[in-house]
Amino acid sequence: MALRHEAHFLGLSIHTCFRMRHKLYAAVSELAKKRVTGKVQLDAAYSGISHHKVCIVSAIDSQDNMFLNIVGLGVETFEKYKDCKYKFDDPELIVADSKPCIRLFANDLGVEIDQIKTDPRGTRYTTDLGNHLGDLNQLDAEITSLIARTHGCATRYFQQYLDFITYRKKTMYDIDRDKVAKYVFDDIRQTKAYKEEELVYAELPISLKDAYNEYRYGTFA
Repeated sequence: MALRHEAHFLGLSIHTCFRMRHKLYAAVSELAKKRVTGKVQLDAAYSGISHHKVCIVSAIDSQDNMFLNIVGLGVETFEKYKDCKYKFDDPELIVADSKPCIRLFANDLGVEIDQIKTDPRGTRYTTDLGNHLGDLNQLDAEITSLIARTHGCATRYFQQYLDFITYRKKTMYDIDRDKVAKYVFDDIRQTKAYKEEELVYAELPISLKDAYNEYRYGTFA
């Protein structure tokens, strides 16, 4: 729901609704620190255009643990995947597409990798062993839906939006529908109380220098 609609129905100011929303998202980010294990589907998704698009490493395992992690600007690289190494807890198999950087990352983790071979016709969706990225593609589609629904997200808060996606999805998988509200309420109560300045001055998940240095713009002129 747009902030202006939320403010109208609650009888509050847009500023107050903004603070309420992002206190919730900050709390969810604290709760959404899941690590993946066992068989893991792994890939990267993007938001934005050209080489300034935000790179998001996405992963989901066979127990529906998942994460969406912003790792910088530009295309996926071994270094960007390595930044997410702490998100893995004793993985057994990485299922991925044919990108060499993911194979390097799997080697760095010390686990087997099963990759979907490149098909010039673009019609191959499984590995030779029958593994696929279907669950991960559904997770990545949530990012596209988020951008379309909100007409874009502020980069400063983008990671919180992504954490909210994974928390909501994992909760809906694990908890009976009629118990979700109480479960989330009890979960949120365990988090810290966030101050407004913590939201306003939240750390950017990307480097502005990387984004604007080539244009010699503002402080980078």
